[in-house]
This record gives sequence, structure tokens and C-alpha cells, in this order.
Amino acid sequence: MRPPRKKTPEQLARGNIVEKIRYIKKREEIRVKAVIHRATHPGEDTKRTRRWRTENPLAAAALRALERARKRNATGRYTAREFRALCDESSWQCSYCATVLDIVTVQADHIIPLSRGGSNGIENIAVSCASCNCRKHNTPLPLWLSRTGRTAFGPNLLSNIQSSQ
Repeated sequence: MRPPRKKTPEQLARGNIVEKIRYIKKREEIRVKAVIHRATHPGEDTKRTRRWRTENPLAAAALRALERARKRNATGRYTAREFRALCDESSWQCSYCATVLDIVTVQADHIIPLSRGGSNGIENIAVSCASCNCRKHNTPLPLWLSRTGRTAFGPNLLSNIQSSQ
């Protein structure tokens, strides 16, 4: 038996276009089926979403942060995988008080707050506990550190402290 021939990039592109055309033709039918399904199964989407959020807290937090950043027209974007790598780099400790965190208690803090023109990129994110994140709120990091007498440590912080002064 002969192995199947590899498709050229042109053939692959043509195949993708054909599939897109098929989808476009059936798009309205798919939408109607979705509306009918939601009407006959009320609350199912909500249950599925809640379950997904409890199973994927870092991804859910990244999506919420992305939505907040979009509302403020902030640049940058980070993924749950990048945030988890940042947590691993900081040994799952709060960057401000050194509290040991876990996947449920960890929060992403914008070093330069979105409300003050900060980006939503991973380079502007610090690992934080809920207490420090709420206390810092939208205060610039150098001012908050001087008010609280704390020292920031961890990835991303030194360069952002120097750039925001």
C-alpha cells in the first residue's frame, strides 16, 4: 500500500478555503441550532463555564485581565502559560510580602496599573497575594513600596521600578 502523497501549500490553502466556504454556507444553520440548544438547555453554558473556571483558575484570571485591558485600550497580552512560568520563576511567592501561594490564591498584579497607562504584557505583571494586590490597588509601585516600607523582589520588578520613577 502506498503512503498518501503530501499536499502542497497551495492544495492546503485551497482546502482551507473550501472548508471556510462550507462553514459560511452553514453558519446561519449552526447559529440557529445553538440558539435552540441554549433555549432547551437553560443554564448549561453557565454550569460549563463555572466548571471550566474552577478547573483552570490561571487561564480564567488571564482572560479577565485581558478583558479589563481591552476596556482600557491597553497594549500587551499574556497567557496562563506565561503567568504560570512567572509563578514558577518567583517560587510561588508574593513579590511584596513573600507569602507562599498556590494556584487558587495567586493573583496577577499590574506593576504599572492599567489605569495609569501600564500594559497588559507579562513584563508588567508581578506575582501577588490578594492582600497585597488589593492594598496596592492603582498606586504606582515605588510610592506604594515607600508607604508600606516593603521591598519588592522577583522577576519583572526591578526594571519596572526603575522605569516608573
